[in-house]
Amino acid sequence: MKKWIHIILSLALFVSLAVISRSSAETVTGQVVITWQANNYFPADFSGKSLPAPYTEIVVSAELVQNNKLVDISGVEIRWFVDDKFLKSGAGLKTISFYAGQEDDGYASVRATVITKNGSFQNALQIPIVPPEIVLSYKSPTNTIKPDSQITVEVIPFSFSIQSPGDLTFFWSVNGTQTNTKAGTLSLNVGMPQTVSQNTIQISVSAQNNRNPIEIAKTLLTLPLQTSQ
Repeated sequence: MKKWIHIILSLALFVSLAVISRSSAETVTGQVVITWQANNYFPADFSGKSLPAPYTEIVVSAELVQNNKLVDISGVEIRWFVDDKFLKSGAGLKTISFYAGQEDDGYASVRATVITKNGSFQNALQIPIVPPEIVLSYKSPTNTIKPDSQITVEVIPFSFSIQSPGDLTFFWSVNGTQTNTKAGTLSLNVGMPQTVSQNTIQISVSAQNNRNPIEIAKTLLTLPLQTSQ
């Protein structure tokens, strides 16, 4: 009798090990790859990645990679979460969009969960939110500006929620005196009264989004003025 008990126990152990071994062999691994793009303005020659400003639309996409190959997830459920809150889900919902919050020194957290017949796979990332920015550019053979000359200063905007710089209004001032120019380029005659009495020329400009007036950026450029030959 004891012999039969040992045989039964041995068979049960063998079957259990076989089931565990089979389950381990059938475990499927995969990685969810998340990419994103901010729908805002950046110069055509900008080689970096445009970061979203507050209220910028962000488009996010997900793909599932297994064994170094893309997997067709057009028919499986994909769940999206933004800032740890459920956003939406749907079969084959590989791409979603949302708007960044109002904080310009934080992050937007995005998580995607892909639910397949072989298991669930997920990944998350943080997208930095930055304030819009403007840079002043001017062409001069030297760093010193001579009197009785003319310089042209151009504004280069970054991260505004616009289609082109034409969607911005610019406010210029030279050594504290406002100009009438509202465009993104300022042509300045150095011999003008507000500049000849100074050792430097201070050019300040602010840019405002016409469609979203609270989206504003400011900057200041100081140029040395050659007062004697």
